[in-house]
Amino acid sequence: MNIACKRMTASLLAFALVAGIVPANVNWEDALWDTSIVAKAANHTASGLRSISTSANQWYSDDSNTTALNEVNGGAALLNNLHIAIMNADDYLDSIYDDASSLDQNGEEIYTTLETAFNAAKAALNGDTQTAPTVTTAPSALNPTYSGSAQALVSAGTASGDETHFSKLESVEYTIKGAKFSTGNTVSFKEKVEFNFLVEATDVDTVEGAYVVFTYDHYGTTTTVKKPINKSDKNGKYYRVRLPLTASEMAIDIKAELYLPTLDKPVDTKTRSIKDYAESAIKSNLDGADVLKAMLNYGGYTQTALGNNTTLLANSGEGIAVDVSAVSPKSATPFVRPTVTGAKVTYKGSTVITTSDVFVRHYFTVATTLTTAELNAVKIQVGDKVLALKDLPKNNTGYYYDVAPQLAYELDKENDSVVVYGFSGAETADSENAINIENYNVIDYCEAIANNANQSAANKNMVKALYAYYKAAKAYVDKRA
Repeated sequence: MNIACKRMTASLLAFALVAGIVPANVNWEDALWDTSIVAKAANHTASGLRSISTSANQWYSDDSNTTALNEVNGGAALLNNLHIAIMNADDYLDSIYDDASSLDQNGEEIYTTLETAFNAAKAALNGDTQTAPTVTTAPSALNPTYSGSAQALVSAGTASGDETHFSKLESVEYTIKGAKFSTGNTVSFKEKVEFNFLVEATDVDTVEGAYVVFTYDHYGTTTTVKKPINKSDKNGKYYRVRLPLTASEMAIDIKAELYLPTLDKPVDTKTRSIKDYAESAIKSNLDGADVLKAMLNYGGYTQTALGNNTTLLANSGEGIAVDVSAVSPKSATPFVRPTVTGAKVTYKGSTVITTSDVFVRHYFTVATTLTTAELNAVKIQVGDKVLALKDLPKNNTGYYYDVAPQLAYELDKENDSVVVYGFSGAETADSENAINIENYNVIDYCEAIANNANQSAANKNMVKALYAYYKAAKAYVDKRA
C-alpha cells in the first residue's frame, strides 16, 4: 500500500511542479491562462488512484484496511483541492474580461489557494500525516472531481467465512473532468431568437455525452429541455448550447444545468435571461448592440400586444425602450391579393404567427356545397411540392398552410409561390382562376397591420418593432458579410 501511495503522491508532486512554481512577481494572465494543461496533469494523477483501487479489492478485513482506505480517500481529497484551485484560477481568468483592474487584487488569493494545495501534495510524498475523510466517506462526495460510483464497505458481523464484509472500494473510476459554464452568453438571430450558453471544458473527451438541461417558464408552464453538447458548434474555445426562445420570453430567467454523462448531479448551474445578457452588452457597447436593443423592443412590444409574460417587459431596462410609432414597415416587393369570384374554394387571408417561430400562415375556405369528391380533388402546390387541401390542418378560420420560418434578417425574402387549384373553374395550376399567392412574407404582414385602421395601437407597435428588428439584424449581418 505504501508503495502505491508513494506512486500516487509522486504524480501529485509532478502536478505541483507543473503549476506550483510561480514567482512572487508573477504575471497572472500569462501564468494562469491555460489552466487546462494543469487539469490534464491531474488526470494523469488519477491513474495512480485507479491502480490503488484495483489493489483495494484484494484487501482483507484487518486493521490495515481502514488505514488503506483512508489513504485512498485522502489522495482523492488532495486531487479535489487541486482541481478546485484550478477551476478558481480559471474563473479568475474569466473575470479579467469583466474587470481588468481586479487582476492584481485577486492574483494573490488565487496563488495562495494553489500553493496550499501543492504543498499538501508535497507533504504526502514525504510521508507526512494528512487529514483525510473517515472510512465512511466515499470519494463520491468529492464532486466535481469524482466521476463514477464508489462504495465503502466496513466490517460488519463476524470475521469468519462468508459473513465477512471486506473493507474495499467497488467499481472505482477516478477521472478529473473539468467542465463549466462561461460567465458570458451569446444570442443568435435565427428563425427564433436563440439564447446560447457557453461551456468550457478541459478537453474534447470531457464533453463526450455531456448535456445541458434548461428549465424555464414557457407561457405559464414550467418547461424542461435537454440539449446535448454539439462538439462541432463552437464559439472560440467554448461549446455553444442553444435554446430557442420566442419574442415573449426574452425577460424569462433560464436555468441551465451542465451534466457530465457519468454524474447524476450537475457540475455547474447558471441562471440568466436574454434581457440581462442583452442589457449588459448594450451598456458595454459591444458589437451588435443596436440589433440587441431592437430585439428587446420587439420582445417588449410583442409581450404587450399578446398579453404574454407582461410582469417584466424585455424593453423595460433603462435607456432600452424606443418609440416605434413613427416606423413605417415597407416590403421591397408589394403583395397583390388574389381575387377569385364565385368559386367554391377561396383565399381567406394570411397572418404571421409570433408566439413560437415567426412564420406566415395562409388560410383557405371551402363552400359548404363542396362535395367530398370535389374536396378530394383540390390541390395546393408550394414550389415543386403538391399536397391535397383536405390533408392540411384546419381550425375555425379554415384550412391553413404554414410557410417555413425565416431568419430574422431575411423576413422580407420572397417565399415560394402558393397555388391552389383542382376545383371548378381552376382545374389546373396554370388556370386563370387558380388561387395564386406570390411575394407574401412577414414584412408584407407588418405593412398591412401597420396601415390597417382597425388594428389596435399595441398590434401596430408590435409589427413596427418587428420591422425595426429585421432592419437592424439585416444591417448587422450585411456589415459582417
